[in-house]
Amino acid sequence: KITAATTVHVTFKKAATAPVPAAEMVAVTMTHGDNGDLTAVPAPVDGKAAKDSEITFIASPKAGYAVDAWTVTPASALKADGKAGDLLAKVKITAATTVRVTFKPIAYSVTFSAADAKGTVSATLDGAPFTGGKVPFGKSVLFTANPIYGYQADMWIIAGGEIQSGGQTTRRRRLKSRRIRRCA
Repeated sequence: KITAATTVHVTFKKAATAPVPAAEMVAVTMTHGDNGDLTAVPAPVDGKAAKDSEITFIASPKAGYAVDAWTVTPASALKADGKAGDLLAKVKITAATTVRVTFKPIAYSVTFSAADAKGTVSATLDGAPFTGGKVPFGKSVLFTANPIYGYQADMWIIAGGEIQSGGQTTRRRRLKSRRIRRCA
């Protein structure tokens, strides 16, 4: 606390060991598309990181989404991972660097059939006829059993192990799992 005219003098002497100079800091910009997030370890401080440091960027897609693409500028900074589908990208910071990740919806392959010639199975997706193919995560497919005269649906076998038995002729299935197994 200064309350009067003050003069301060400092003298210096050679240190036993020279202090380590402060690391050069460079700009690091992180951006991400909709339907996910991007974090970094170690995280840049005030948008900067030490030159020649290595940072691992971590993509966190929302449910039903996957990593679509990574863009690292300069491209030579990308050292590992950082391809479509990868959740990590390891980047060496040698100059101002930008890291961007985008996300895409996951679609699952859906196939269906009747086990024998005593009927057929039909399906609709969003109210339109569906014959099989890719279905986006979370969508519902309405399956209908069409037995021939004198028969009824006996058993539904649905990937993931859900089984419904009895005379029901329709079954709605919402894709929730990231892995869908085909039934043999």
